Amino acid sequence: MDLGLERDWFGSFIKYQRRVRAEFHKLHKRYDFSIVNANRSIDTIHAELKDRVRRVLQSLHPDQSIS
Repeated sequence: MDLGLERDWFGSFIKYQRRVRAEFHKLHKRYDFSIVNANRSIDTIHAELKDRVRRVLQSLHPDQSIS
């Protein structure tokens, strides 16, 4: 409601969320951000993120064991 995008709080929230989503899509295109499907269980998302981070760290430090 702080932004005053709509007269009611729900409509304002929806517009705000759409703007945030659009900004993240711009960042994805500009910086090649990874997209995470959040329509899954927390454990599944956590495992995927942990694996992605492990692979990045391993590529930066191939001589170290990263678990």
